[in-house]
Amino acid sequence: MKNRILFVFLIFCCAQMFWGGDAWGQSCPNVASLGGCARTLNSNSAIPASLSSGDVVCLGADRSSTINMQNISGLILYIPSGINFTGNLTNIGNNVRIINCGSFSINWSLTSTNSVFENYGSFSGNFSLSNGSAYLNSGIGTGNLTINDGTLVTNSGTLNLGSLNFDNNNSGMVFDNTSASILNVTNSSTISGTITLNGTSTFSNNLTFYNNNTVRSVIISGAASLTVGQKLSISKNTIINVTNPGNLIPNATISVNNLEFQNNGGTASNLNIGVNTIFNVKDITDLQSGVSQLNIEGNFRTGTNLNPVSECKNSLIVGNNGGASPTRIQIIGNGLLDVTGSASINKHITAEDNGTINISCDLKTENNGNNSITLSDNVNLSVGGTLTLNKPMYVNGSSSVNIKKDLILPNVASELVINDDVNFYVGGNTSVESPIRMNDNAYVTFDGNVSLPNVGGAQFIVNDNADVLITSNLTKSGGNIGVSGTGQLVICDQRLPAGSITGSFPSSGSSGVSVGSSPAYYGGCRILPVEFLYYMATYQSKDRSVLLEWSTSKEWENSHFEIERAVNSVKEWETIGRIEGNGYSSKPVEYNFSDFNLPLSGGNIFYRLKQVDFSGKYSYSRTKAIQVEATHSNSTWVAYPNPSASGSDVSVQLTQLQNYQDQSISIRLVNMLGDGKSTILTSPEEVTQVVSEWMRNKKAGIYILDIRWGSYSQQIKLLRN
Repeated sequence: MKNRILFVFLIFCCAQMFWGGDAWGQSCPNVASLGGCARTLNSNSAIPASLSSGDVVCLGADRSSTINMQNISGLILYIPSGINFTGNLTNIGNNVRIINCGSFSINWSLTSTNSVFENYGSFSGNFSLSNGSAYLNSGIGTGNLTINDGTLVTNSGTLNLGSLNFDNNNSGMVFDNTSASILNVTNSSTISGTITLNGTSTFSNNLTFYNNNTVRSVIISGAASLTVGQKLSISKNTIINVTNPGNLIPNATISVNNLEFQNNGGTASNLNIGVNTIFNVKDITDLQSGVSQLNIEGNFRTGTNLNPVSECKNSLIVGNNGGASPTRIQIIGNGLLDVTGSASINKHITAEDNGTINISCDLKTENNGNNSITLSDNVNLSVGGTLTLNKPMYVNGSSSVNIKKDLILPNVASELVINDDVNFYVGGNTSVESPIRMNDNAYVTFDGNVSLPNVGGAQFIVNDNADVLITSNLTKSGGNIGVSGTGQLVICDQRLPAGSITGSFPSSGSSGVSVGSSPAYYGGCRILPVEFLYYMATYQSKDRSVLLEWSTSKEWENSHFEIERAVNSVKEWETIGRIEGNGYSSKPVEYNFSDFNLPLSGGNIFYRLKQVDFSGKYSYSRTKAIQVEATHSNSTWVAYPNPSASGSDVSVQLTQLQNYQDQSISIRLVNMLGDGKSTILTSPEEVTQVVSEWMRNKKAGIYILDIRWGSYSQQIKLLRN
């Protein structure tokens, strides 16, 4: 047995090496390359027993009578182009080579050890292989084909088969449908062994991949196309890899009517949908195998023939066979799971990276076994109907979940945990009989009623910095509501600043409601953190400054204001100051800020207020604009403000660029007693930074700033108040 398998492997390798892989036999070999004809047969002549291994027997005329191969080992039978052979072959020796370049019609079995049938012309009939034999087709083959253990079929042409049969008790067969090939099979087929389907393959009825004892792989790659008219069944010990490593267009595409993972045991039953590949199931995908796994990095669609609006039957079923591991469905990378219809889940499903799950109708985790849904990283889940969670669901990262209708958590071993920066939306009503926990920076909207029935598992918990909005009513017959940290649970028709209609909700002092200290919030529509009475900007010519004045009528959790400025464009803003807020106030509060460091070049100066609340959230005021004239001076350097106040910065700017040619700059600051500091700088931009640092803690008085660069020098008198 091992020798036969080794022979098959060597034949396969030689076909790839010497005949150019996919195009191993596009043209018939010239008989001269085989050593010429040792004997030419007419319509009735026989092969002499005196021939030996390596001799070539040529058919020189059409023939319908039997050819006796005399059991000669290593004999070559050559049927030239234009010759029609319809007879039988008997007494075929081992290691023979039968080459058809013409027309060959026969029902026969190639049972001799390590023999090869090469078809470059047309072949029709029922054909079976065994004992390590091989069938290499680059012509047209029709009829039925039976493949037994240890044999090889390589198709680089066209095979139109009524039946394709494998020895399903073994798995030593190799079937290679190359990228240039066409395979058509009419009847149902059960395929075993190592399978490659890289061309165009069509199975009009059912197709089953089954390996009895050993795990084998099925490879569908490149621009391959596989169509199954009825059901594709993935049975025991089969791993199907759909890949497109060269990103070929069209992508590798599989289209089946139904997909089934059979529960027949074994150690593996996997379907791997690679990047840039497409798998379409017209009706139902049914994962029943206890060891099955569907891994999706490309596009997987099921229920494609269903009406997404009116047909909501289960087109994705994950059965409850086997243990907790492995996870039955994994969506990885940019993988897509698209379900037209509903989905019934009895085992684990995970999605990560940038995966997408679309369910046009309902999604339900059943109350069976080990079962959960986990979304991580940046996954998007969209459910067009109702989401029912009889088992846990965990949503993490920056994932997004959109439930068009209701969310139901029955009173079973279930929970919904929403973490990190998740955006979670429910378009209908929510029934909370098992815990919902919203943590971290989760952003959650319940666009309907939320109810907690009188059952032990009812919990609605808002932690950390979660932002939760219920647009209708929150009712509680039992269970617990909790808000802590900087979490916000708001019952209002909209979020700030538009919300105005508060729904009903249990009071914070009622039984089973726990609200942490501020800034945790639980209640109805919130007022704006700040309501402005006015905001003004005025140019003060006497000291060349801008005065900003504003007043608030109400403040709620107002931490502070940051003053931002932009010059000549609102594309780039800088923060130039900060004014602390009043926190909480229901009375008018006035604020002001003066900008003394206006640019010497003048221009349009824009100001806005950034209001920041205690949670770190912020909003902007309207933008105010002031026109400022440029400073006129004959001096190369100008300092402002001058005089300056103790503790303030002093800006020293170069106003006449033509007087500076990238020289090093020497600066010295002294008081009236001659005491001071000096340094050497490399650019005008550094002067302000150094002078401001020197002047920051200076007492009131007069100081002289001496600036030298190249052959130039200038002294500036600085007054400190």
